[in-house]
Amino acid sequence: MFARHNAPNRAVEGHFLPSSRGGARYTQPTQNLVDAFPMINGKPISDPASGYDPNNPYVNRDPRFANTIIYNESMLWWGNFSSMRPVYTFDNVAPHFPTSAQDQFGANGTTTGYYGRKMAEVNTSSNTERGWPLIRYAEILLNYAEAINETGQPELAVPKLIEIRNRAGIEPGDNGRYGIPVGVTVAQLREIIHNERRIELAFEGGHRYFDLRRWKMMQEGARQNEVMRITRNADGTYTYNRDLSIRVHNFRPALYLYPIPQSEINKMPLMVQNPGY
Repeated sequence: MFARHNAPNRAVEGHFLPSSRGGARYTQPTQNLVDAFPMINGKPISDPASGYDPNNPYVNRDPRFANTIIYNESMLWWGNFSSMRPVYTFDNVAPHFPTSAQDQFGANGTTTGYYGRKMAEVNTSSNTERGWPLIRYAEILLNYAEAINETGQPELAVPKLIEIRNRAGIEPGDNGRYGIPVGVTVAQLREIIHNERRIELAFEGGHRYFDLRRWKMMQEGARQNEVMRITRNADGTYTYNRDLSIRVHNFRPALYLYPIPQSEINKMPLMVQNPGY
C-alpha cells in the first residue's frame, strides 16, 4: 500500500463520528450505500436467497458494512464511562436514553440514520497515527478484474473478486464462489464489480465520484437519496421506515466536461466550446 503518513490526530474521528463521541458528523452515509453491502454469503440483499430480513436489516451482513457504517446500536467507545456503549440513531431517543439524544435521527443528529466509521478509531479517545491510503492492493485487484472482464473474459476476473471477498470475511459458500453466480456474464459481472468498488473503496480518495464519471453513470447520484428513519416500539424492538432525503441532486451531461474559458476560444476562433455551455 502506498500511503501518506500523518502525525497522531483525530481528523477522521472528528469528521465521521457522532456528537456523543466527539465527532462533527460531517459525513452521513445514505441508505443507498447501506443497501449496496451484500449479506455474509456474498449475495445482494435483493436476492431472495440472501437471507436479508428488512425487519432486522443489519444482521449477517458483509463484515465491511460494520467497518464502514455506524448504524443503530453500533458499539463505540464512550468517553464519560471509558467503555463501549451503543449509538442510538432512531427517532425520538430522549424518552428512552436521554444521554444519547444528541445522536438521534433529525437535523441536530443524523439526517440519514447513519454515521461514518471507515478508518476511524472507535475503541479509544486517544490520538491515532495513520497513513492515508493513496492506492492499495484491493484497488489493483479491482482494476484488473474490471479490465479483464471488459475483454469478454469474466471467469478470469472472478478469482480477483474472490480474493477481495475472502479477505473481507465473506463466506465461500458450497461452490466456493463467495456469492458470485456460476456462469456469470460480462454484463452481470460488470454490475458486481461496480458495486464491489463502491463498498470496498467507500470514503477513500473520492473513488466513487471518479468511477461514476468514467462509467458515464453520474445520473446515479442525480436523484433523491433514501434515508432510514427508525422508531423504537414499546417492547424494545424497532420499526424501519425508508424515507427520501430532503435534497434532490441534479446532473446534466454537460457536467462530464469543463467549459473552455472564453478567453481561450478568443485566441483560437476555430475552437469549439464543449457541449452544453
